This record gives sequence, structure tokens and C-alpha cells, in this order.
Amino acid sequence: MVNAHSAILPYERGKYAIEQLMTVGSKEKIEKAAGATIHYVDSGIDTGRIIKFKKIKSLWSLPSIWAVKGESYLLAFDLMPDYLNSKSKFNFQDCIPVDENLESPLFYSKNFTEDVQLLAEKKFHLYKLGE
Repeated sequence: MVNAHSAILPYERGKYAIEQLMTVGSKEKIEKAAGATIHYVDSGIDTGRIIKFKKIKSLWSLPSIWAVKGESYLLAFDLMPDYLNSKSKFNFQDCIPVDENLESPLFYSKNFTEDVQLLAEKKFHLYKLGE
């Protein structure tokens, strides 16, 4: 099974990861993680072998963190048909090597409270303005 993830793995994992990373991460970490990934599903949360990823090109030109999330989903769902139409799908030979020692935070949806949502939006605008 293949999953479309709304951020770049392995830099952060979980359902609302890019938004939660915005509240605790540096601008550089957010820039590394903003985008989409397709990966094989395994027993962990967003820990399966990575097939392909694509970064958001103009992250700070987007109007909000919610636009970042929307753009991430659009990228993820663009990656999926490209992969499914390829000749080398579902063979585990198509994976991208990643640094196994890279620490990857896992963000749980239960922690994505209204306060975290507000803070994510606030920090997005602060980073966007260069603060």
C-alpha cells in the first residue's frame, strides 16, 4: 500500500505535522518539511520507505499555513498518479535512500488543539515577514 503524505518525510510525521512543526520548528526545518511525499505504508506512522517527494517552491508567498497544507495535499495527489502510471511501481526498488539517523518528530492529531492552530498561523506570518 502507498500513502500520499502532506509533508516531506522523514522531516516530520503525522496528520497535522506541518502545522505543528510551525509552532516548534525553525524556519529552516519548516522549509525542509514543506511539500509532499508518497511512501510505502508499514506498521509505523509515516515510517515506510519513501518513493518520491516534492517541495513547495514558494512557501512564503502563500497566504497562510492553511494554504501551505492545501498546496501540500495538491502536490501529494499529483505525485500519486505519476507513480501509479510508472513502470516500476510496487517493487520496493523505487525507494529513495534516507539518513536512518535523522530524528523525525511525530505529531499526533490529538495534540492539534485550537490554541496550536492559532499559534501555527501566527508563527507562519512571523516567519513570512522575516521575524
